[in-house]
Formats: sequence, C-alpha cells, structure tokens
Amino acid sequence: MNEWINELSDLSASNEAVVLVTVAGIRGSAPREVGAKMIVTASETIGTIGGGQLEYQVTRIACELLDAEEKPALRKFSLGSSMGQCCGGVVDILFEPLASGLPAWVNDLRALHGQREPAVLATALQDDYAKVVITASNVFCENPERLTDRVLADARFGIEARRVTHRTDDWLLELIVGSNLNIAVFGAGHVGSAVVRTLSTLDCNIRWIDSRRNVFRQAPNNVRTIETP
Repeated sequence: MNEWINELSDLSASNEAVVLVTVAGIRGSAPREVGAKMIVTASETIGTIGGGQLEYQVTRIACELLDAEEKPALRKFSLGSSMGQCCGGVVDILFEPLASGLPAWVNDLRALHGQREPAVLATALQDDYAKVVITASNVFCENPERLTDRVLADARFGIEARRVTHRTDDWLLELIVGSNLNIAVFGAGHVGSAVVRTLSTLDCNIRWIDSRRNVFRQAPNNVRTIETP
C-alpha cells in the first residue's frame, strides 16, 4: 500500500541519501502501474518497479544520483527488444534525490497518513519541480502559486472518488489513503501495550480499548484509544 512513506521518512530523518523512483507515466504495456515506487540507497533497494532490465537501468542511474547535487528528473525508457523485456511500451520514470534530511512534504504526508486522512500527493513533472500535499480542506506547499485551480479541483475530486494515480496538466496526482485493515486490541496492560506497539508498525487502523480511566499514556498515530465500560 503506502509503506514507502514510512520507509522514506525513516531514511530521510536519519540523513541517509536516497533516491525515490516513481513510475510517472506509461504508454503501451509495462511491468508496473503508474505510481509504483522504489527507494534506492547506497546499500539496498526497497520496493520494485517491475524488475528486469528496466529496474536494473533505473537502479544504476539512481545510484549515480545519490552523491550528486542533482534536481529531480523525468526520464523516458522504451521497453521491448532494446531492453530485452517482453513489455513493448514506454515508461516515464521520475528520479527524486533526497539527500538533505526530511522534506516537508514527507513529514506532512506521514502525519496525514498516520491520522488516516485521505490526501493527494501532487508532483509537477515539467519546468520547476514542486511537491504539493492536498487534502479535502487544506493545501501543504512551499510555493502554492505553482498549483492551478484545475489541478487542485482534480485532486480533490480524486479524493472523493478514490481515483487512482494519474496525470493532469503535467502533474502526477497520487491518492494516499489509509489502510482497510482494522484491528481491535482489548486491554492496555503490559501485554496489550507490547502488542499495539508491534502492530502499529503495520499499515493498519487500530482501536485500543480498555475500561480503566487514564490508562492510555501515549499512542502511535494509527491507534485510536477508547475508554469504555
């Protein structure tokens, strides 16, 4: 689902250089859908954009960007005989080097995802790079003037209609929603606390229930505490 948000947040917060790779467009047949992501670090890759020669070439390019002061870039890859893949389409790949700590948009997205508030991550693919996090009522952006009324309206329609990742006016709009996995944990003692602490690392919604008053001291973002007899 959206596990890449926590992965990217943890890596960026620890000041580890990473490149976020995203399938930003497809024409014809391709191994993964628009919005598929892979995180590349100096020591590992997290996630996949479909494997094969495409992923090999993309990983190689991403590794070259790890130590460079590079701006995000959109590159086109033609599949088929030239790359030895049975898919014959064309794939647009967005490379986003993140080497200077935790970007504001990652922090905003993680908070919203933890609260299970649906949002759209909007990325400008042409001209000056921009990232905007859009909810039904708010816009989180360092330079909101880049965002057009058309893109904003389309993003909010996408939240309401649960629209899949797509392109609008050279913007990539990715719907970020909370998990449909719901878990109830009864009891906030030592065992219950340990169980909730472990489960909260998953992409899930947790209701933590106890009859005692003031028993809940601190809970992760995806945990709702309930005091009830």
